Amino acid sequence: MDSRKQFMASDDDEFFMEDGNKVITKVIREIQESQINQRCLNTFMLQINVSGDMVVGLDIKWRSDCQVIGRGSVSPMDAVVLFTLCTRISCVLLIMKGVHSQSIQEFFDNKDIIFVGVHIKDDVQSLRKCFGLRIPNAVDLSEMADHVLDQPRLRAFGTRLLASEVLSDSEPFKSTRCASMARVNWMAENLTQEQIECTTTDAYAAYKVGKKLLGV
Repeated sequence: MDSRKQFMASDDDEFFMEDGNKVITKVIREIQESQINQRCLNTFMLQINVSGDMVVGLDIKWRSDCQVIGRGSVSPMDAVVLFTLCTRISCVLLIMKGVHSQSIQEFFDNKDIIFVGVHIKDDVQSLRKCFGLRIPNAVDLSEMADHVLDQPRLRAFGTRLLASEVLSDSEPFKSTRCASMARVNWMAENLTQEQIECTTTDAYAAYKVGKKLLGV
């Protein structure tokens, strides 16, 4: 059976990425029963193990009135974080409010998975300081692109601009996201289809850049 079909439920979304690849996206919330979260993460983990592709694109968004380290402090009880985790065929959007379950920490503790994202260094530090949530195997692609390609200017690039620079012409990515996404509420009770597609694309672009820079 196609591993996409094993992952997909009736309320999941399908999106075609700019390179023509189809990704299935599932939205789960920490306020749901922990067993539901555990089952979703287990399915996602199984899919990773079956594919043998241990690179996961990671996009992290904070509620608009939260501050990250270096610009202020985050109240753990008030902060809302949206994690988007993406592989070649599937994506999980996890909305975490104030606390996290053990299943999420166990997932991020997996030493075989490399979590790759753009400008995530401060986010990872904030998650550990404010929530006690550790992501030990996280790689900041902004720094890695500079070191691997010897181009310091790449440190300032966002995810899609970095993808447009790093990936070949056969794997095109638009350099900027849709203008309507610039000031949306990412922590609304229900994300719009456009928001889900936008953050899926960001995490998928991070995945593709990570694969390229890691040479895997």
